Amino acid sequence: MIKFRKTLFILILALAITSCRSEKIEENTSENNEIQMGKEATKKPVSADIRINTTTFASDIIVDNLENSSGDAYEIEHVTDLESIKEGNFDIAVVPALIAANLYNDTGGSVQLAAITLLNNLYALSDTEILSPKDLIGKTLLIPYLDEDYDKLIESKLAIAKNLLGISTLYYKDFEELESLSKENESSIAIVSQPNLFKLSSKRDYKLYDFSEILPLFSKQNDEGLGDFISEVIIVNKKFAQDKKEYLDQFLKEYKISVDNFKEKGKISADIINAYDIKSDEALDIYNRMDPVYIEGDTMVGMYKLFLDSLSRVKLDLYEGDKPAEDFYYKK
Repeated sequence: MIKFRKTLFILILALAITSCRSEKIEENTSENNEIQMGKEATKKPVSADIRINTTTFASDIIVDNLENSSGDAYEIEHVTDLESIKEGNFDIAVVPALIAANLYNDTGGSVQLAAITLLNNLYALSDTEILSPKDLIGKTLLIPYLDEDYDKLIESKLAIAKNLLGISTLYYKDFEELESLSKENESSIAIVSQPNLFKLSSKRDYKLYDFSEILPLFSKQNDEGLGDFISEVIIVNKKFAQDKKEYLDQFLKEYKISVDNFKEKGKISADIINAYDIKSDEALDIYNRMDPVYIEGDTMVGMYKLFLDSLSRVKLDLYEGDKPAEDFYYKK
């Protein structure tokens, strides 16, 4: 009996020791898994609930390419007006640079600028040569529609030029409207970006101008141009940037990689080609003619401030209120 109790005690002790070792191994394994998962989380956070709005041809291509190459899943929606963005129904959006400052003021500072993503993609197509302000007399400006508030802002900024030069304005929502308006208004200047530039210029013989060359003609200021025109930017919902900074930084990192890599190995999906009603080779050629960039941090801040100053200099700062404060600029 004593021998049996001694054997049982040794067995229990052995089991206890074995159990302790097992727990220690599991604990170490768990710690290692947490470390590995932590590294993986830093590298690629779960992103299925990030709402991304695209508004342009270039941003559609890059975000689509980013999603396919990164393995992340985003809620991607192409929006044709600004209402959902102004209402804060987004986390990240790629928008025309002209409207970013106005969105900041419209939303009470709840929008931040995170990166510059495209330069010089804004052009003027005219059926006659435009060399001086007198060549604008009687012209009809065909302008992309953004929303009613922004259209009213454009009207107010162009009021003097319209009165002095007899300019009229019409707004188009898509290429079909643009093409129709250009046919109905012989003496017109169409303000376009790619791919509408390609699609419209292939229909008729137009004079092509970089928008930064023609913009000073609407002002009494004598200006030789605005330099590189910032066309598109990434904006973020400030609450999202504060609450999920890690997710935002990861997205921005992947967006930059996608921009850098696309020209070498990127493909344009059938969905985008069909949405813009162009051929596959045309879509790729159009994109390759564009000037995609990825500029963030202090360089972004300096460039965008200079951009706003240039618009102010020709009296066409297309935003209401003061220039955005420093909290407008997102920095990692």
